[in-house]
Amino acid sequence: MASLRKTSWVLAGLVLLGAGGVGGLMLLGPSPWFSDPTAVRAWSDRGEVLNPAQPAALAPDTNMLAGLTVTTNEGSLVIESRQTARSPREWIAWQRVDADASQRADLGVGLVALEYLGTGYGRPGEGVDEEYATRVPGRFFTPGLRPIEEADLEAFGVQRWDRELDYQDGMPAVKLGLKLEGIDGFKLLGLKAFDGRTQAPVSGSGYSHGASEGRYSVETSLAIWHATPIEFVLDLAVGPPEVFEFPARTGTIQRFPGGAAGLVALVNGPRRSWSSISDGTVKRTMLRFAPDDGEDGCSAVLLLEPDAHPMPVDFELLDARGEALPGAGGGSSGRMVIKSVRAALGEVSTVRLLYYPHHRRVRFRLPEIPGLPKTDAPVGNLFDIRVPYARFRYESSLRQWVEKVLQFKIRSRVSPTLPPGTLPLTFTNATAGEILQAYLEFHPPNIGAWVNEDTHELVISRSKLAELGDQVLKWLSGRFN
Repeated sequence: MASLRKTSWVLAGLVLLGAGGVGGLMLLGPSPWFSDPTAVRAWSDRGEVLNPAQPAALAPDTNMLAGLTVTTNEGSLVIESRQTARSPREWIAWQRVDADASQRADLGVGLVALEYLGTGYGRPGEGVDEEYATRVPGRFFTPGLRPIEEADLEAFGVQRWDRELDYQDGMPAVKLGLKLEGIDGFKLLGLKAFDGRTQAPVSGSGYSHGASEGRYSVETSLAIWHATPIEFVLDLAVGPPEVFEFPARTGTIQRFPGGAAGLVALVNGPRRSWSSISDGTVKRTMLRFAPDDGEDGCSAVLLLEPDAHPMPVDFELLDARGEALPGAGGGSSGRMVIKSVRAALGEVSTVRLLYYPHHRRVRFRLPEIPGLPKTDAPVGNLFDIRVPYARFRYESSLRQWVEKVLQFKIRSRVSPTLPPGTLPLTFTNATAGEILQAYLEFHPPNIGAWVNEDTHELVISRSKLAELGDQVLKWLSGRFN
């Protein structure tokens, strides 16, 4: 345990009185903070992920549409719903499958194999667009981590337009290429990544995915700059799908195994945007559309029970002949899901729900992630990792970065204050410890930080010496006034 902050020398002698920090004696001045890159993080959810409890069957609320307020204005549809407490317990009964040494996993209803791994990282100064990621050239490797030459990429299904990865704010980008064999219907419901030694989660802020001709690619980012084993855990819903069809009429509710879907609204006109906000009590979802621009398009908005994500279902809108209309995207937020098509609303006759009944949690284990900038191996302390480039748009993203890279949970009752104009905050060629120090500088005076080596927590609180000093000054005031 150690303190990052120097404390006033007026209080230095108080250390001798036994002033203690979390996990031991609080030390004055700089000292070697330590984050062991091999010690298991007990707070990780990896154990729960790899050994999922089998949930009890849920009884869907078939009165789910009651209480919704739907308002249509010129070019927008607004849905307001009361928010209820949601259980964090998983409701899907996952079957865990570990890939073998050749990175192939037998799902019982087909095979999924890791066909290639792509990594992408920009030079300092790249990937700093205010809104979108920069596309940077990827480096590609076989499951055995051998480099794939440019001329051979097409044989792995990596077309020219797929050879760049989304790189943003300095977080290394990673792309998984999956090959599907004997699978009839497939949906990715989740992705997590863990440091294979510490079991700490190292996934970035999200993922994107796409499919073509029996192949599936997933792109994410990882808070990793050092050589360490990596575990990817993918939640997959696999067919053959069970098919449920119901009339495209608002107010219709369709049950399926473990859940239900209710048709909230049908909107005529191409979808332009989709957003949600909440005050903790009422959630307000807005769909913006363009009814009079001469372009065919319409959308169905559905409410799902118990939740829209993860949900092992897909939707199609059918015409009167029972043929699927061409899709135009969609999305989900909370329990709401939207399905858009390139057709006029009058062409929509039926909603088709595809339910994927086989739920597999698949783990791929790799000895490390190649192709990324690394500090000198072996890394003995995560505070010493040198990061070529990092950029933070929000205080929350800076805090999350500190937690993931240093693999500490932050326990704090104190909020930092970043003066106007501070963000975005950029670092070049800095250590993880230096970035943490910068984060702590935004906290109020007399705030200390300590490492609890037993729980792997970073504790940020009022300095123990400052508290002791207050007590001594109060005592002195009482004695001499």
